[in-house]
Amino acid sequence: MLGRLEMTIEDCIKAYIGLMRDVFAKNKSFSPVGIFGGVKSRFSSKALEQAISTVLTNLGIRLDEKFYLDSEPTCKV
Repeated sequence: MLGRLEMTIEDCIKAYIGLMRDVFAKNKSFSPVGIFGGVKSRFSSKALEQAISTVLTNLGIRLDEKFYLDSEPTCKV
């Protein structure tokens, strides 16, 4: 967020707090192991995708935009 999106530290903190609230709000599953012994995800990947989309949309970045920079980035992260 600092490097590619060139957000300020304060904006990054706010975005991460909102992202954590959205993604980790509720568990997708209580058991880490499925019926057949496979590992199950605890949180929804759709919630993560939606939270990242929200951050990008709030910054005015299109979801299909490429992150190619023509010039030298201002942040060295």
